[in-house]
Amino acid sequence: MPMSARSASLAEILDEMTAEGAAALTEHFGDASLRCYACGHRCLIKEGKRGICKVRFNEGGRLLVPANYVAALACDPTEKKPFFHVLPGSDTLTFGMLGCDLHCGYCQNFLTSQALRDDIAGVPPKEVSAERLVSLAQAYGARVVGSSYNEPLITAEWAVEVFKQARPGGFRTAFISNGNATPQVLDYLRPWTDCYKIDLKTMSDRYCPACDELLVERYGYIIRGMKIGADGLCPKCAERIPGVWA
Repeated sequence: MPMSARSASLAEILDEMTAEGAAALTEHFGDASLRCYACGHRCLIKEGKRGICKVRFNEGGRLLVPANYVAALACDPTEKKPFFHVLPGSDTLTFGMLGCDLHCGYCQNFLTSQALRDDIAGVPPKEVSAERLVSLAQAYGARVVGSSYNEPLITAEWAVEVFKQARPGGFRTAFISNGNATPQVLDYLRPWTDCYKIDLKTMSDRYCPACDELLVERYGYIIRGMKIGADGLCPKCAERIPGVWA
């Protein structure tokens, strides 16, 4: 489907905010076409064309992908991501870009996810460096840096660039995805990603699976009680509780 004039104008801006895609996520062919492995669609992209996400495209036989901007940015409770087992009570600086590999009618983030597809979607991108995002996380007292809002699989290279800056600063890194991944993109993300979430919502209390002891008591995003120590063990029965606790 051809883009409207509004979407085409936004596309021109976004096309300037790109970098070459990761070699691990690209397969080249002799006719200058290529296959992208950032998501489960595995798009075969001819020269001059775009993938299903609209933000990854083939220019002269090179895969160009989003870089150096955000379209959504917030620092809020890690439980909101939602992670119930990652540094309870901490905050996460979460960044997002534009575009998605899916087109869900109920998407709560459609303004960013459906950019270049839907005329009422799309927000202006704000240029930013990976170093600046990490500085913001430090300034806000976050302990986690996360990629979310639109579908981060299609902007995996940018997430990895940010995570590479965040890890040396002592931050955990998080990836909140729809789960439509390929083995290639998971292998690409794995060395730099501490927490990977397929986006199902929950804010319930956390109990020990062995003895049913209440370990993390919650009221919405507020942690009312926390019994798991840095060792990750239940204080009552010493069962190891999966998660990131320190």
